[in-house]
Amino acid sequence: MKTDIEQLSPTSKKISIEIEPDEVDRKIDQAYKEIQKRAKIKGFRPGRAPIKLLERYYGKQVIEDVTKELINESFPKALQDSELFPLNFPILEKGTLEKGKSFRYSAVMEVRPEIELGEYRGIEVKKEKVHITEEDVDKRLEEIRKAHGRLTSVESDRPVKEDDYVILEYAAFSGGQPLEDIKASNFMVRVGSGDFHPEFEKALIGAKKGEEKTIHVDFEQEYYHSQLAGKSIDFQVKISDIK
Repeated sequence: MKTDIEQLSPTSKKISIEIEPDEVDRKIDQAYKEIQKRAKIKGFRPGRAPIKLLERYYGKQVIEDVTKELINESFPKALQDSELFPLNFPILEKGTLEKGKSFRYSAVMEVRPEIELGEYRGIEVKKEKVHITEEDVDKRLEEIRKAHGRLTSVESDRPVKEDDYVILEYAAFSGGQPLEDIKASNFMVRVGSGDFHPEFEKALIGAKKGEEKTIHVDFEQEYYHSQLAGKSIDFQVKISDIK
């Protein structure tokens, strides 16, 4: 898998992802073998229908399923490898999946701006005396623990609470119509961070792993995402994991 990052603005980036032909072919072949096991086609016993015939009957379905699978598997890894953490709903631009060829797609997302320090050397400042308490030390240790700790799934059947990391799938609807560009799988949200949307994150509290729910969010007119600004959106959400 190859990735390329393009800076669109101080707060927006585009990540382009390319998956090698060998992986594309492997996924397509695997999909047809699974269909071959259960396909009921007149004149052939289960598992005996030729692949060429299956391509005629199931070709469109296989392309759609494999496209979705490749994106769901590669996108979280690409974000992790590139050290990108989207602040909004990534807008996907999908390419065409063909056997024997690389599969390319991209996603545009809002990110935290990179701040460059100006010239600060030589500025005179008054040294402030700081009294460090035991509470300050504990607070800092907790911050370090969160920054460097390893996320693990919640073992018990407890619901989501403040400061949890929630892995979820979502799809957005406006007036009952799906917003095709605003959906994701394996998307991580830290509840209470405000990085996603306060209303959305608050609605996750109390949900359990595996639960599906609808979350309604009224977006502000000045919201940075043009497809959501000033709109009332319903999100169909499934909780995949709690960490």
